[in-house]
Amino acid sequence: MKRYIYVIVLILLAAQALKAQENTPLARFYDNLLSSCVEFDMSYSIRMSGVKLDGKGVLELQGDSWILVGNGMEIRCNGKTLWTVDPESKEVVIDSLSDDITAGIITNPAVMLINLRELFSLREVLPTKEGKSLIYTLYPKAESEVSFVNMEILKGDSSLKQLTFSLEDGTSAVVNISSTKSGKKKPAEYFSRSVNYDSSWIVTDLR
Repeated sequence: MKRYIYVIVLILLAAQALKAQENTPLARFYDNLLSSCVEFDMSYSIRMSGVKLDGKGVLELQGDSWILVGNGMEIRCNGKTLWTVDPESKEVVIDSLSDDITAGIITNPAVMLINLRELFSLREVLPTKEGKSLIYTLYPKAESEVSFVNMEILKGDSSLKQLTFSLEDGTSAVVNISSTKSGKKKPAEYFSRSVNYDSSWIVTDLR
């Protein structure tokens, strides 16, 4: 499941890295992500190997830093370190993000931010039947676990309404965004999990 959560974050990071040259809904969405700390309230449905997995959560995204809380888990990234926390089980995995572009876009989506212009291209823009949104289709330029991505963005307020994506292994997902909030940028330390874990916690530090 964590692998697919990384894909969702990757796609939102991709929106920041794609250079928009016109005053389009995608361009305005991109500008908002760059200038704010944005919070997405989302639900998702993932289909893989005949199994359907549903979940929901809240994602805060600011540059290459993000926090995702949902389904009893908290994943926190400050752009350099990744914390995956299960509060109920009192388990945490701490890992460093590699600077190696070959490390994989699924495992290290934040690191890939600066490379996404080279990795993804915008192929198609189509209006929805109602005409209230535009659907942007992105494809990887090189070999990738991601086959394609569709981003539906509302014309009115340029907010993200839905993400759909497919992976090379046949996995597909639909992510619905129920609300988006933009606020002032938060200090860098907000995205770090500076907690002293006592002996009751299982801590796996891979750094």
